[in-house]
Amino acid sequence: LRRDRDIVFEAVRQSGWALAFAWPELRRDRDIVLEAVRRNGQALWYASQDLRQDPDIVLEAVRKDARALQWASPELRRDEVLQPHIVRWNCLAGPGAPAPAVTVASLTPTPDRTQIQACLTWLNGEETALTLAWDDTVGDLAARAAQQRRVGLVFLLMLGGNVVQPSAVFSRLDAFV
Repeated sequence: LRRDRDIVFEAVRQSGWALAFAWPELRRDRDIVLEAVRRNGQALWYASQDLRQDPDIVLEAVRKDARALQWASPELRRDEVLQPHIVRWNCLAGPGAPAPAVTVASLTPTPDRTQIQACLTWLNGEETALTLAWDDTVGDLAARAAQQRRVGLVFLLMLGGNVVQPSAVFSRLDAFV
C-alpha cells in the first residue's frame, strides 16, 4: 500500500503526516508532497531533499505552519519571500491551491503617476476597480483583491494571461504599466 500512488495521495489528503509512511519514491512526488504540506506543514520533514528545495512546496508548508521553514533547504530558509511574516501576508495562490482566479484587465497610471487604477475581472464576470499606490506590488494587489473577495488566496492573471507566482509578491505594479 505504501507504494501505491493513489492510496498514498488519498492518505495525505486525509492527513499530511501520512507522508511519513509513504515509499521513498513517493516522497519525491511533487503532487503528493504538495498535498501533504497543505494539510500539515511539518510534513515537509518527510519530503525528499529535492522537494525541500522547491520554493512552491516550502511556501505551502510555511503557510500551514511557520515552523516548517526549519525543514527547508538552507538556501530557502534565507529566502525573504518564505519568511513566515511575509508568507502570512502573501495572498498569491500557488499551483493547485483552492483559490478563485482574477484577471487584471487593465492597469492605468493616474496623470500625476502617484497611483495605479487596477480593473479586475473575476471568472464569474464580476468586475472590481481598485486604486493602488504607484510603488505598490503585485502582492499588494493580490491582498486587496483577496480582501475584497473575502478569501485568503487568489490566482492573479496579469495582462496577457500570465499567472503570477507567489514568489513574485514583491514585483512592483508599475513594471506592468
